[in-house]
Amino acid sequence: MIISHATGSDLDAILALERLGFGKGHRWSRESWAAELTGANRLGPLTETLAETSKSGNGYHLFYLVPDSWDDELGFAKYSDKIGLEQGVDLRATGCVYHTPGQRWNNRNIAVIPDFLAQKLDLLKQQFLASQNTIQKVINSQEGHEILMLQSELLDDLAKPIQAGRRNNTLFALASKMKEAEVPDWQGKITARAIEVGLANDETLKLVRNVEAYS
Repeated sequence: MIISHATGSDLDAILALERLGFGKGHRWSRESWAAELTGANRLGPLTETLAETSKSGNGYHLFYLVPDSWDDELGFAKYSDKIGLEQGVDLRATGCVYHTPGQRWNNRNIAVIPDFLAQKLDLLKQQFLASQNTIQKVINSQEGHEILMLQSELLDDLAKPIQAGRRNNTLFALASKMKEAEVPDWQGKITARAIEVGLANDETLKLVRNVEAYS
């Protein structure tokens, strides 16, 4: 199936897992995946499935079928996009998938999402909703003191040491909470901290844009 400009209904709620920076080799064996999908491997044993090379040629997009029901308001909405599922691994939920002539496909069929990955995504969704509800309760209370305390706690978290290899994930999660908590100039604060911990300017800009778009 050519999925350029495909819609969610065309893809039956496929998840696209994007892994950047795997290397230049376009091999499709189980052995090559084990060697190259270092970030994705931390998720667990990914099932062989339909995949394509990324537009840059430095990564792969893996497609999985997700059992889901159509919602008249939200469409296929079992999962949402998530940046930094693991280091270098992004989750793209149902939506348009653009394909360029230079991208190469393998010859696998689309596999159903592995159970362990579905369970991980379900847990992350529950954690996100719980955190979001907590923040929204404070914001909706309109208690100035409580809001200031919440914002101060998030800024304290931002100042804490960030584990090597977890910069993008940690900063994205904090930025999402800071945005939700209406921290003044959260973009500037995240940008300053990202640069401080050694994130490149283009990565920092992408991170902030992703939070604005997906959180």
